[in-house]
Amino acid sequence: MNDINIFYNETPTRSKTRKSILSNSLELFTSKGIESVSMAEISKLCGITTRNLYRYYSSKEFLVVDSTYEIFFRSINTPLDTSFNQLTGIKQLKVLMFNLIHLNQTKEDEIAFTKYIMYFDIYISTLSKDHPAFIKYTKEYLPLIESSKSTSIKNALKKGIADRSILIHEEEITLYDTYITQSIFSLIMRINIKEYENESINPKLIYKHIEIILNHLGVNNE
Repeated sequence: MNDINIFYNETPTRSKTRKSILSNSLELFTSKGIESVSMAEISKLCGITTRNLYRYYSSKEFLVVDSTYEIFFRSINTPLDTSFNQLTGIKQLKVLMFNLIHLNQTKEDEIAFTKYIMYFDIYISTLSKDHPAFIKYTKEYLPLIESSKSTSIKNALKKGIADRSILIHEEEITLYDTYITQSIFSLIMRINIKEYENESINPKLIYKHIEIILNHLGVNNE
């Protein structure tokens, strides 16, 4: 999945500023919710004028969809341990599934990614389907996001079939790729609902959900 700056023909200085804008926007959107954050707040956190911010983003809607692309880029391109390629297919799949929900096995309270996705799902549903930002996200960004996620999962499934750690057939790869992604994002929404209702989140239940999927697919994911 390409870095966001691939979509803009900019100088290194402007590229660096754009990344700063997206990083600070994500921080505010995740902590306060997208609707509650103004362009003035974002520019202040970035250390630039609001007028300068609008030189990068003509509207908040375009900033939001770029921020969404950025957070998926970070999630999908999370650096993997150098030993990842030596893992069996089922173990690779386990790593990828934890990366998708931005929960690793040593930082059980890391749910910023899932919170942002909840806010974005609510926000994007309020936009007109004819809005240029909505079209940009659904027609340009979303296919790239889904393709990148799918490629990683499919490669793990293929490896698992080859090394016999995953007990499915080659022709079922696309089906299971869809099933895994939908299961993970369904889990994300349940986490978000609990967070929104101020209920406690038990990471062990999240891990168990992933283990159930893995145990259905393979023979050994320890």
